[in-house]
Amino acid sequence: MSIRPEELYLNESYDFDVTIETKGGKFAGTLKLSPQRITLTIMGEQHAKRKCDIVWQDIETLICKDTNTTFFLMGLRNVEYRGHLIEFLPQKISYFESKYEVENVIYCPTDQFGEIYFTSINIHSKTVREWLGNTIKQENIIGKYKSGGNLFNDDSLSTEFSYKINNFGLIGIHYNTSLHHSSPAFKAGIVFPPSLFLIFESLKTTDEIINTYYDLYTLLSFLTGDELEVEKINASYMPDCFSKSATIYYPREKMPKRNEDSCILFPLSKNLRFDTLCLPELPLSIFDAYFGHDDTHKGYMRKYFRYRRMENVEERFLGYFRILESLCYIRKDYLEEKLLLDLAKKARKYLIKKFGDKKGVDSFIKNLSWFNSLKYNTEKCLQEFFKKIPSKYVEKWKFGKSDIGRICKLRNDITHANNYYTSEAEIEAYAKFVEVLLILALFLKLGVNLEQSLIIINRLNGFLLITNN
Repeated sequence: MSIRPEELYLNESYDFDVTIETKGGKFAGTLKLSPQRITLTIMGEQHAKRKCDIVWQDIETLICKDTNTTFFLMGLRNVEYRGHLIEFLPQKISYFESKYEVENVIYCPTDQFGEIYFTSINIHSKTVREWLGNTIKQENIIGKYKSGGNLFNDDSLSTEFSYKINNFGLIGIHYNTSLHHSSPAFKAGIVFPPSLFLIFESLKTTDEIINTYYDLYTLLSFLTGDELEVEKINASYMPDCFSKSATIYYPREKMPKRNEDSCILFPLSKNLRFDTLCLPELPLSIFDAYFGHDDTHKGYMRKYFRYRRMENVEERFLGYFRILESLCYIRKDYLEEKLLLDLAKKARKYLIKKFGDKKGVDSFIKNLSWFNSLKYNTEKCLQEFFKKIPSKYVEKWKFGKSDIGRICKLRNDITHANNYYTSEAEIEAYAKFVEVLLILALFLKLGVNLEQSLIIINRLNGFLLITNN
């Protein structure tokens, strides 16, 4: 491109001529970015002293350069290769083209050498703006502008909220204020679109910043009840001699589109001008539970989204069930474990003598603790979780505790390819019921109490499928 953009927008397409440096020399390439796909084509002539050593293979990361611009490419999959011989004598010269599909690109509008480290990420999203709602702070910004006050040196006015995540960073909403005027267009004024920021406690590598973005995407999609509509992702980095931020780009359409009828599942509900919905405030401690612990919570949520995106209702039903089963597992012993194991050790010699199978007896004793803990099967565990839900909520639902056994049987029939006589509409309703229980269980893992999540759960897409109406 003759004019290089300062930043990349996910809904726009871009073409760049780039240079790729390999151990065998530098080669020309074309990088094409679009909402549908990202492709990199590397091309050039090869001979004995000049050879591209990265063709014919998938690549985890690759750095490309343009004039005063650096591209960090991640997840390259080789999809096409072609070449032909140009000359055989006096030396062998050939031409090649190798094409890759790319998962993610980090665009730095400066010339960078070596690894860079990121200090923060900033997500600009229509869905995040809806999640935030209309707040008193937004009205205060307009009021200060009208009174002629300084809008650009007041952090308290430009920040809607911020929350310190233990051992991870600072998360919040920032208003990106700018003034505009145009006498030929007869307009002037102020714009201050909000964005969600996360300032890291420790520097992140290129791989870590991509993973953090998708972690944020997953959590925000969960809170907003559907996919995110993201316009732009900025990321500040070091070294940064020109004070410009990088932008992250990926094929936007690889994510399903947000349903136009989707409402925000759990709005922030803080500092609102008009609280017409009377929903509970989102407890910001969920960020600690999500980022501050191990990857277990994030793993459950990633799996939930993978299953939610599936078209096949049976696959969705089975996927939701698997995660709910893991979240609701309760260990219950038939007998007191220590006494049982002590007795088994004392009886070991007798059992070996009686059965004549030392290996089998040792294996039996080793697994005895697991056998003993199976007093509660899956159905019982799910029923115990269901019993925690107050009757004032479940009395409006189509399904209750007595239906859990039938749902467990359907799960087993589908899993083992048994014959069953359940319509697709019924499976869809069962899947939604399991999804509702799953979301309640996930909110509990994030530290949201059951009473709060039950107030907002009827905002879930398709919730009417499990109601008596």
